[in-house]
Amino acid sequence: MRNIIPRYRTVCRFLKRHRAKPFPALDYRAIRSLVVLGHGIEADRAYLTELLNRCAGLERVTIFRYDGEPEESWQNKRAFFTPYCETVVQTHY
Repeated sequence: MRNIIPRYRTVCRFLKRHRAKPFPALDYRAIRSLVVLGHGIEADRAYLTELLNRCAGLERVTIFRYDGEPEESWQNKRAFFTPYCETVVQTHY
């Protein structure tokens, strides 16, 4: 997995540094773009819904899909994010 996630080491350092600490206060309304990496929506639907409801200014969601992921899975993800933003796009890793 290390070779396919962009900036894997950067993400790991960030998580190690902040995992035990509460996240700083964020201005969710200022978030314009959200990136989702290899994620199954069903597992975290409640968390994602809460997050997306706070992101009133969200314009774009980019979903990284793995090669060979079923089209139905992509359509379900797209349908989930569409009510929260103007544009939902996919890219492959």
